[in-house]
Amino acid sequence: MSFSDCFLLFKKKSVCPVCSRGMGSGLLLCPSCRTLLRSASCRTIRCSGRFPLLVAAPYRGPFRHAVLRFKNGGQTHLSPVLAQLMLESFMAFSGKRVNGPELVTWVPGDRRRTAIRGFHPPEMLAGSIARGLQLPAEGLLGRTHADAQTGRSPEERRTRLAGTFRLCSRRSVAGRRILLVDDVVTTGSTFEEAVRVLQRNGAGDVWCLAFAGGEKLFD
Repeated sequence: MSFSDCFLLFKKKSVCPVCSRGMGSGLLLCPSCRTLLRSASCRTIRCSGRFPLLVAAPYRGPFRHAVLRFKNGGQTHLSPVLAQLMLESFMAFSGKRVNGPELVTWVPGDRRRTAIRGFHPPEMLAGSIARGLQLPAEGLLGRTHADAQTGRSPEERRTRLAGTFRLCSRRSVAGRRILLVDDVVTTGSTFEEAVRVLQRNGAGDVWCLAFAGGEKLFD
Protein backbone atom coordinates (compact mmCIF):
# COMPACT_ATOMS: atom_id res chain seq x y z
CA MET A 1 0.00 0.00 0.00
CA SER A 2 1.39 3.37 -1.01
CA PHE A 3 1.83 6.42 1.25
CA SER A 4 -1.14 8.18 -0.36
CA ASP A 5 -3.33 5.07 -0.07
CA CYS A 6 -2.54 4.72 3.65
CA PHE A 7 -3.14 8.43 4.22
CA LEU A 8 -6.53 8.32 2.48
CA LEU A 9 -7.50 5.19 4.40
CA PHE A 10 -6.94 6.94 7.73
CA LYS A 11 -8.85 10.03 6.60
CA LYS A 12 -11.87 7.84 5.84
CA LYS A 13 -11.90 6.38 9.36
CA SER A 14 -13.97 7.91 12.14
CA VAL A 15 -11.42 7.25 14.92
CA CYS A 16 -8.40 9.46 15.60
CA PRO A 17 -5.27 7.34 15.01
CA VAL A 18 -3.43 9.17 17.80
CA CYS A 19 -5.90 9.21 20.72
CA SER A 20 -8.60 6.81 19.42
CA ARG A 21 -11.38 9.37 19.98
CA GLY A 22 -14.23 9.50 17.52
CA MET A 23 -13.96 12.16 14.83
CA GLY A 24 -15.53 13.22 11.59
CA SER A 25 -14.55 11.63 8.31
CA GLY A 26 -12.01 13.42 6.13
CA LEU A 27 -9.78 14.38 9.08
CA LEU A 28 -6.30 13.12 9.84
CA LEU A 29 -6.54 14.00 13.57
CA CYS A 30 -9.41 14.79 15.91
CA PRO A 31 -9.90 18.48 16.88
CA SER A 32 -8.51 17.81 20.36
CA CYS A 33 -5.17 16.51 19.04
CA ARG A 34 -4.97 19.32 16.50
CA THR A 35 -5.51 21.84 19.28
CA LEU A 36 -2.82 20.17 21.37
CA LEU A 37 -0.38 20.45 18.47
CA ARG A 38 -1.07 24.15 18.05
CA SER A 39 -0.96 24.96 21.78
CA ALA A 40 2.40 23.22 22.19
CA SER A 41 4.01 25.31 19.40
CA CYS A 42 4.86 22.01 17.77
CA ARG A 43 6.23 23.50 14.60
CA THR A 44 8.72 25.71 16.38
CA ILE A 45 12.12 25.45 14.72
CA ARG A 46 15.10 24.73 16.91
CA CYS A 47 18.42 25.42 15.22
CA SER A 48 21.99 24.74 16.12
CA GLY A 49 24.78 26.45 14.26
CA ARG A 50 24.88 23.73 11.61
CA PHE A 51 21.36 22.51 10.94
CA PRO A 52 17.67 23.24 11.49
CA LEU A 53 15.86 20.81 13.80
CA LEU A 54 12.11 20.46 13.32
CA VAL A 55 9.77 18.58 15.64
CA ALA A 56 6.13 17.81 14.85
CA ALA A 57 4.77 17.08 18.34
CA PRO A 58 5.70 17.06 22.03
CA TYR A 59 6.64 13.71 23.50
CA ARG A 60 3.75 13.62 25.92
CA GLY A 61 0.07 12.72 26.15
CA PRO A 62 -1.50 11.03 23.13
CA PHE A 63 1.54 11.71 20.92
CA ARG A 64 3.83 9.81 23.29
CA HIS A 65 1.38 6.92 23.35
CA ALA A 66 1.17 6.94 19.55
CA VAL A 67 4.97 6.71 19.30
CA LEU A 68 5.08 3.83 21.78
CA ARG A 69 2.29 1.99 19.97
CA PHE A 70 4.21 2.43 16.74
CA LYS A 71 7.69 1.56 18.07
CA ASN A 72 7.00 -1.05 20.72
CA GLY A 73 3.47 -2.18 19.93
CA GLY A 74 4.17 -3.04 16.32
CA GLN A 75 1.39 -0.78 15.03
CA THR A 76 3.25 0.04 11.83
CA HIS A 77 0.04 1.28 10.20
CA LEU A 78 0.62 4.50 12.19
CA SER A 79 3.72 5.29 10.12
CA PRO A 80 1.93 7.24 7.33
CA VAL A 81 0.00 9.29 9.91
CA LEU A 82 3.07 10.25 11.92
CA ALA A 83 4.96 10.89 8.68
CA GLN A 84 2.22 13.19 7.39
CA LEU A 85 2.40 15.30 10.56
CA MET A 86 6.18 15.46 10.14
CA LEU A 87 5.73 16.52 6.53
CA GLU A 88 3.39 19.31 7.60
CA SER A 89 6.06 20.62 9.98
CA PHE A 90 8.76 20.41 7.34
CA MET A 91 6.70 22.08 4.64
CA ALA A 92 5.67 24.88 7.02
CA PHE A 93 9.38 25.57 7.48
CA SER A 94 10.71 25.03 3.97
CA GLY A 95 7.72 26.27 1.95
CA LYS A 96 8.54 26.42 -1.74
CA ARG A 97 12.28 26.72 -1.22
CA VAL A 98 14.05 25.83 -4.46
CA ASN A 99 17.10 24.19 -2.90
CA GLY A 100 15.34 21.73 -0.65
CA PRO A 101 16.52 18.20 0.16
CA GLU A 102 17.26 15.80 -2.65
CA LEU A 103 17.14 12.63 -0.59
CA VAL A 104 15.85 11.35 2.75
CA THR A 105 17.79 9.23 5.21
CA TRP A 106 17.37 8.15 8.82
CA VAL A 107 19.26 7.85 12.09
CA PRO A 108 20.40 4.22 12.22
CA GLY A 109 19.40 1.90 15.05
CA ASP A 110 21.22 -1.02 16.60
CA ARG A 111 20.69 -4.40 15.00
CA ARG A 112 19.44 -6.17 18.11
CA ARG A 113 16.50 -3.83 18.66
CA THR A 114 15.67 -3.83 14.96
CA ALA A 115 15.68 -7.64 14.94
CA ILE A 116 13.39 -7.76 17.98
CA ARG A 117 10.90 -5.28 16.50
CA GLY A 118 11.17 -6.59 12.98
CA PHE A 119 11.54 -3.06 11.65
CA HIS A 120 13.41 0.20 12.36
CA PRO A 121 10.93 3.03 13.14
CA PRO A 122 13.00 5.96 11.77
CA GLU A 123 13.63 4.04 8.54
CA MET A 124 9.91 3.38 8.12
CA LEU A 125 9.06 7.04 8.78
CA ALA A 126 11.78 8.17 6.36
CA GLY A 127 10.35 5.91 3.67
CA SER A 128 6.86 7.38 4.10
CA ILE A 129 8.23 10.94 4.10
CA ALA A 130 10.33 10.27 1.01
CA ARG A 131 7.27 9.00 -0.83
CA GLY A 132 5.34 12.06 0.24
CA LEU A 133 8.10 14.35 -1.05
CA GLN A 134 8.71 12.16 -4.12
CA LEU A 135 12.36 11.78 -3.16
CA PRO A 136 14.59 8.71 -2.82
CA ALA A 137 15.20 7.23 0.62
CA GLU A 138 18.73 5.94 1.21
CA GLY A 139 20.42 4.41 4.22
CA LEU A 140 23.53 6.57 4.45
CA LEU A 141 24.64 5.90 8.02
CA GLY A 142 25.50 2.85 10.09
CA ARG A 143 26.44 2.34 13.73
CA THR A 144 29.92 1.41 14.87
CA HIS A 145 28.49 0.24 18.19
CA ALA A 146 25.24 0.28 20.14
CA ASP A 147 24.91 2.49 23.20
CA ALA A 148 21.54 3.15 24.84
CA GLN A 149 21.00 6.84 25.63
CA THR A 150 17.84 6.65 27.76
CA GLY A 151 18.29 8.31 31.14
CA ARG A 152 21.65 9.91 30.36
CA SER A 153 22.37 13.60 30.82
CA PRO A 154 23.00 15.78 27.74
CA GLU A 155 26.73 15.82 28.49
CA GLU A 156 26.85 12.03 28.82
CA ARG A 157 24.91 11.64 25.59
CA ARG A 158 27.32 13.83 23.64
CA THR A 159 30.38 12.07 25.05
CA ARG A 160 29.14 8.53 24.50
CA LEU A 161 27.77 9.29 21.01
CA ALA A 162 31.16 10.41 19.68
CA GLY A 163 32.21 7.96 16.98
CA THR A 164 28.91 6.05 17.08
CA PHE A 165 28.03 6.64 13.42
CA ARG A 166 29.86 5.96 10.18
CA LEU A 167 29.08 6.56 6.54
CA CYS A 168 27.99 3.25 5.00
CA SER A 169 26.72 4.40 1.61
CA ARG A 170 28.76 3.44 -1.43
CA ARG A 171 27.61 6.62 -3.12
CA SER A 172 29.28 9.90 -2.29
CA VAL A 173 27.30 12.36 -0.18
CA ALA A 174 29.46 15.29 -1.27
CA GLY A 175 27.28 18.32 -1.94
CA ARG A 176 24.03 16.41 -1.46
CA ARG A 177 21.16 18.06 0.40
CA ILE A 178 19.80 15.64 2.98
CA LEU A 179 16.71 15.34 5.17
CA LEU A 180 17.64 13.28 8.25
CA VAL A 181 14.77 11.59 10.10
CA ASP A 182 14.35 10.19 13.61
CA ASP A 183 11.26 9.25 15.60
CA VAL A 184 12.01 10.99 18.93
CA VAL A 185 14.58 13.66 19.83
CA THR A 186 15.44 14.36 23.47
CA THR A 187 18.45 16.70 23.48
CA GLY A 188 19.51 16.76 19.83
CA SER A 189 22.86 15.04 20.56
CA THR A 190 22.11 12.08 18.28
CA PHE A 191 21.22 14.39 15.41
CA GLU A 192 24.35 16.47 16.04
CA GLU A 193 26.64 13.44 15.80
CA ALA A 194 24.89 12.13 12.68
CA VAL A 195 25.10 15.54 10.98
CA ARG A 196 28.77 15.79 11.94
CA VAL A 197 29.51 12.53 10.10
CA LEU A 198 27.53 13.56 7.03
CA GLN A 199 29.17 16.97 6.81
CA ARG A 200 32.62 15.57 7.48
CA ASN A 201 32.07 13.52 4.33
CA GLY A 202 31.10 16.60 2.33
CA ALA A 203 27.30 16.68 2.58
CA GLY A 204 25.59 19.94 1.70
CA ASP A 205 22.62 21.29 3.65
CA VAL A 206 21.14 18.91 6.24
CA TRP A 207 17.69 19.25 7.79
CA CYS A 208 16.77 17.20 10.87
CA LEU A 209 13.17 16.13 11.39
CA ALA A 210 11.63 14.13 14.26
CA PHE A 211 8.05 13.29 15.08
CA ALA A 212 8.24 13.95 18.82
CA GLY A 213 10.52 16.08 20.99
CA GLY A 214 11.32 16.12 24.69
CA GLU A 215 10.00 18.81 26.98
CA LYS A 216 13.21 20.86 26.89
CA LEU A 217 12.75 21.48 23.18
CA PHE A 218 9.42 23.18 23.90
CA ASP A 219 10.59 25.39 26.77
